[in-house]
Amino acid sequence: MLLSLFDSFHAPLTDLRLEQVNPTLPHLRVLRLDAIDPNLGGNKFFKLQGHIREILAAGRPTVISFGGAWSNHLRALAAAGRKFEFTTVGVVRGELPNPLNPVLQFAQGQGMLLYPVSRSDFRQKGSQEMSQRLAREFGQSHVIPEGGSNRTGFLGCKRIVECLPPQRSGHRRLIVLPIATGCTLAGLVAGLAETGQEQTHVTGVKVLRANGYPESEIIDHLEADGKHPRRGWSVISTHDGGGYARIPEALSEFVSRFKTTHGLPIEPVYSGKMFWWLSEQFASSALNQFDEIIAIHTGGVYSC
Repeated sequence: MLLSLFDSFHAPLTDLRLEQVNPTLPHLRVLRLDAIDPNLGGNKFFKLQGHIREILAAGRPTVISFGGAWSNHLRALAAAGRKFEFTTVGVVRGELPNPLNPVLQFAQGQGMLLYPVSRSDFRQKGSQEMSQRLAREFGQSHVIPEGGSNRTGFLGCKRIVECLPPQRSGHRRLIVLPIATGCTLAGLVAGLAETGQEQTHVTGVKVLRANGYPESEIIDHLEADGKHPRRGWSVISTHDGGGYARIPEALSEFVSRFKTTHGLPIEPVYSGKMFWWLSEQFASSALNQFDEIIAIHTGGVYSC
């Protein structure tokens, strides 16, 4: 089952006519990672595959991970637990919303135990104190960091390059994606370097507000992999909407118009912020130095 899911996958590449706003710009194509699998698709498909192999090899222990109330990672991990028959615990930042939002409803419906902790405690998620607390509550377990963002998740994200068309000689290519922990961007940059596509530039549009983060995490991943830590990528901090899962009126209105105009399912927490930034760039001449632009749709919950 694991091989059939993770070793045979297809992510469609779809043209999007944003260039009509500015006909001097190249076509925008969208890599639909969200279309790989209804519940395990998106970038989580790549970040979790190595973790799931480790879990199955260890005999399916209880799996604990961390995330906010709108965490795509917790949602996908819960679905993986149901599919591959292991118990999952989601350590959620802050109080649980009442009623639960669509992400947490789904995770709970897949069998995940939701374990809320205060925001101050959540910031200590990697500490020995938190590890001891979780061990007292749940016994010996397999712990995955927030977003699945460690070496295992990074290596999985290298495989995203398999979904991309080869870079044409002499063409300047830009790849854009929404980022939270930065693991997906780091894996993609490393994968491009290993396949000789270092001239492709990768831009991450931050969906959260945190000074210096996830830039520091991206650098750490690339340095640990022996790659140039600052080459081939950049981060946009202007379209986070005020913070993670915050949805200002302008963003909400943009997402509604975008879905109606283009018929592409997006949401305001992740993909909406990326397309919000891209649409503004297409309305100007800010991207006309590129011959090819690909936006990566990393998934999300469309009903939020």
